[in-house]
Amino acid sequence: MILIIDDVPEVRMLLGHMLRAGNLSVLEAASAEEAYRILDVERRNGPPPLVSAILMDVELPGQDGIEAVCLIKSNPRLAEIPVIVVSGREDEACLVNAFMAGAIDYVTKPVTQVQLLTRVRGALRLALESERRREREAALAAANAALRRDKPSLTGIDPGTGLPDLSALPALLSGRLAADLWLFSGEIDGWTNLSVAAGETGAALVKRQVLTLLGAVPGRVGDQMLVLPDGAFALLARRPTAKEALLLADTLCRAIYDATIPHPRSSGWPCITLSIGCARGDGLEARAQAAREQAKLDGGNRAVADDVPSAGMM
Repeated sequence: MILIIDDVPEVRMLLGHMLRAGNLSVLEAASAEEAYRILDVERRNGPPPLVSAILMDVELPGQDGIEAVCLIKSNPRLAEIPVIVVSGREDEACLVNAFMAGAIDYVTKPVTQVQLLTRVRGALRLALESERRREREAALAAANAALRRDKPSLTGIDPGTGLPDLSALPALLSGRLAADLWLFSGEIDGWTNLSVAAGETGAALVKRQVLTLLGAVPGRVGDQMLVLPDGAFALLARRPTAKEALLLADTLCRAIYDATIPHPRSSGWPCITLSIGCARGDGLEARAQAAREQAKLDGGNRAVADDVPSAGMM
């Protein structure tokens, strides 16, 4: 249904005849106020009216066409209806004001049937494409919501880094072969002192920087970083031997030490350092944490692999 808004009966009759010749249905209004009653413009919620497009004259009795377009476009129930301004005015100011108000096209009178039908059908096609896009976006949003409901174990994402948190670890472990899987349990040395000196926000920024640097370490294709509370983190990686696992852990420690991130209250090193413990096999979480605690006791800035002697950086 095409709504023609024009105060001249002959113009409404002519435009209506052209549209009906193109197999389009027509409604007519002689003023903006009459169009508002047809559109039920005061109602802002619910389904839109059975109007597919609007042909709007500019010079109307009472409220003019530009003001009418603004009011229609400000109503969320009507905002998607395409408006084509059909006016006898050709000045640039009127054209600019029409588009600023929300019109999608501007046609000057007198208009031919071919010109009118082409513009109206183009507006209807654009409106249909926009509606289909919104439907696809809504369906995608619903599918994503359903996926999050169906996969609760994979929704534990740290908002600061975008990495999985500890709640995702069981799901990550269940989908991998454990024979060559190592768990690296790491911690920023002197985290408590760092939090006191830099504050919660400052410490969080340091941790984010550390995790970003660790993520850029070469040779970690297929590995998965996880965010743990406070200054801790974890890494799941496939390494066939303890020697290779310890080499990776040493590389991670070295990457952070070489970055020389200032530590405002370190007890042993002049910059941010890591202690990392790594283990594989049964009970790897507890054993990796125990190895990490041993690395801290040995002075920090080092890696300890389960059942392998400590290897310090310096």
